[in-house]
Amino acid sequence: MRFFHAFVAAFAALGVSVVACSGGIDSSCGSYVDDSISYDTKCDSTVNVSSQEKTNFVKLCEALALAPGASNLGSQIDQCASQINSLGCNDSLACKITGSLADGAACGAGSQCSGGVCNTTKAPDPNSEVRCGTCASYVAVGGDCTSASCDPTTGQCVQNQCAAYVQQGADCTSAPCKSGLLCDTTSHTCQPYPTKGQPCSLACAFPEKCAGGTCIDPVQQGGACPTGLECASNLTCDSSSHTCVQPTLAAAGQPCGFVQNQIIDCQSSLRCSTSTGTCVAPKETGDACTVGKSECDAFLLCIGGTCQVPDYSVCK
Repeated sequence: MRFFHAFVAAFAALGVSVVACSGGIDSSCGSYVDDSISYDTKCDSTVNVSSQEKTNFVKLCEALALAPGASNLGSQIDQCASQINSLGCNDSLACKITGSLADGAACGAGSQCSGGVCNTTKAPDPNSEVRCGTCASYVAVGGDCTSASCDPTTGQCVQNQCAAYVQQGADCTSAPCKSGLLCDTTSHTCQPYPTKGQPCSLACAFPEKCAGGTCIDPVQQGGACPTGLECASNLTCDSSSHTCVQPTLAAAGQPCGFVQNQIIDCQSSLRCSTSTGTCVAPKETGDACTVGKSECDAFLLCIGGTCQVPDYSVCK
């Protein structure tokens, strides 16, 4: 699931952000980090978040709290963290955080904007990876989402129109199911995720796997995976032996990403460089970097030749 990386890494652009942490790791942003990681590890044992990533995230919290338009962030991020604590592994988080800047105002993160969205389109200068843009609002149910985002708390984009989440038993032919439900391909209604022994076509209730049209227990290391879908979340299916094995983790300098028809992740503390396609050690605050090469660690950007916590007050 990698909730911390996949969800939190995008929060600045999407509008889900955090509050300054004067009390340290036990305050709002620190608790949010811990709650996100707890959810990840509960649902995916392969997740590994370094202490440095957590530190960088907290520093970014503090910077966002000082950005123009930031308001009432503490209670908002606490509400998001409360949602995370109640999520099951088949659930999704529907949370947004807003600021006070009107649509059209300059911004660098959605948490500055009253509408919750910052359409980042440009960098303030060629020596910075900070991308500025203008504030906008999420599209309401019924609105056109061809080039805009639907309000995540009310619905999703379906056939270029924001459609409201629907409840169990409701028709999902052209509407998204609410969190924790799946659109049944036979009845075309929202139903709970199928469990062990029940027929399936897409997914099963965690941790079961959908293989051969039936929900089964996840296959452990050394077990057979004839369809490639049977392995437990911390394993991968070897394409040659068709058995569940530990995933290959590349060392520094080795290829990563999509390599020879399989996804190769990097060893802990390394990241896959988008410019070289190899595993590298991420650079931390103060380290020299080159703009555009994504060399800095999570939640840091290359600004003026060094990795820094971004300051969105530069967006004017």
